[in-house]
Order: sequence, then C-alpha cells, then structure tokens
Amino acid sequence: MDGVVTGAATKAALRRFQRSNHEVRTQTLLAETGTVDPKTLAALQAAAPRALWEPGKNPLTQDAKFYVYDNFYSDRGENFISTGTPQFNSFNRKLHAEDKMERAFIPLEVEVKLVGKGGGPVSAPDAVGPVTVAWEVNDAPEDASIIPAADNGPARTYVERARKFGAAAGSVAAAARIDQDGDNVPVAFDGVRPPAAANYVKAWFPEGGGSKLAPFAVRGYGKQTRGGVVFEQAFVNAWDDANQFQQRKGRAGAYFRFSTKGGDDAKVRVSLGFDGLPNKTALETAHASRAN
Repeated sequence: MDGVVTGAATKAALRRFQRSNHEVRTQTLLAETGTVDPKTLAALQAAAPRALWEPGKNPLTQDAKFYVYDNFYSDRGENFISTGTPQFNSFNRKLHAEDKMERAFIPLEVEVKLVGKGGGPVSAPDAVGPVTVAWEVNDAPEDASIIPAADNGPARTYVERARKFGAAAGSVAAAARIDQDGDNVPVAFDGVRPPAAANYVKAWFPEGGGSKLAPFAVRGYGKQTRGGVVFEQAFVNAWDDANQFQQRKGRAGAYFRFSTKGGDDAKVRVSLGFDGLPNKTALETAHASRAN
C-alpha cells in the first residue's frame, strides 16, 4: 500500500530514513520519495529503534543531548563536487552547510493529571477537559570556552561571527542568545535572529499546518511575566474529543523545532492555564499552592 503523507516534517523524516536504509534483505537503498511505499513500510517495520537521547540520561531530569541520525551529504539529489562552486572546500558554511540542515522536529507531549485524595497525581483523562497548556523555552548562552581565540576559518557560532566581523567583546556577552529560528546568530552577523522576542517562540513551536503535531495544534501565543522576566508562550489545549484519538485525551503536545548551530542548548517548560473556563477563579485558587 502507498501511504499518503502530509506535513513537511514527516516527509523530511521519511527522506532521511530512506537515504540511510536498504530495502529489506537487499543491498539496495530505498528510493528517496518522502512517502510510505511498500518497500519503505517493510523497512520501517524491520528497523531496530535508535536511541533518541544521550545514553544513560533522562531528558526529564538532567541535561541530555538529542540526536538526529542524518548527514545531508548523503542526499542523492545533490552534487557536492563537480557543479558550480565545489562544496567540500568552500568557506561559505552558511550556504553549503547550515542552509541545508533540517532542524529537528522533536515531538513533545504532556499528560495533565488531577490531584488525588492523598495529594499525589492521578491519571484521569476523561475528567481533564480542554485546559490550556503553555509551552515556553529557556535558551541558555552557548559554551564559548571551546571556541579558539582566533578564528581564521568559516564562522560557526555567534561568538565566532562577532570576532570575525570585529564586534566588541562586551556586546557579544550581553546580547540575547535566541532568535527567530532557535539559533544564536543575529541578522547583523549573517544570522536570522530578529529584534522582536515574540517571534522566538513561534519558531520553536510553529503553528503551520505542515508543522503541527497531530492531533494537537498551537491555538495562539502569549506571554507571562514572572519575577520581572517576560516568558513568551505557545498555547495548546489538552485533547478533549470524545470520539477521536482516545489515547490522546487529557494530553497536550507540540513539535519543538531546535537549532542548527553547534553547541546550542535549551530547556522547555510547560504550565497550565484556565483562561476561558467558567470555573477559572476556583481552579486558580485550588492550584495556587502548586504554582512556581
């Protein structure tokens, strides 16, 4: 059977799988189509799972690295040597490397639980309702300690670009470390970070049809101020459809799109909101002791 695949993220993931896997029991690479044909389906069913996170670490409790198993130099639709400017010895890293990278779509999902009689969490998806889950990101500065004092090669990180273009060291340290595409390079240094902070969260949690983690959808964006710090947020309602996707009831999810810049790191936080619900005041009062 041929599978109809919708969404750019799913098609890109299929292409990555196809260009690095063979037809079952053969030495023939799968056709790189981005769709689920019978041979791709058989290969998917026979494939062994790969570790998503750094071995031995749990992303919920400690720092962990996320791995994308792909090499854009394996793209059979590209000619990296004999056409135009040779890519292997070009110093234009942005054109021949960064612009070819597909930022990972990391699927994130949370379960909204109720407070039990003993004070602990209780899974009760039928009783949750369409409460709002707010997703936000804390993007910490990159570790500049591994960057050499002088960079005569292609600039890679914000700090390296600043050195290459002669920016003052103080301005590098004080600059915001996030941008429209989740990377750390502003427009002034050949990057894409815009001045408006509200655009950052839209890149991390996109609302486009091809970027939606079905059946969930980002319904809008907003902000919350805590301790004098403004946190931009993406809002997703907990799934509450009684007829479809029963296993998703009481849960909320989104794709998290991350950086192509080396050394970038981030932490994702979620919180509950009760806007639009008739018992908003009572719910906020009941949860006040758990807010942080």
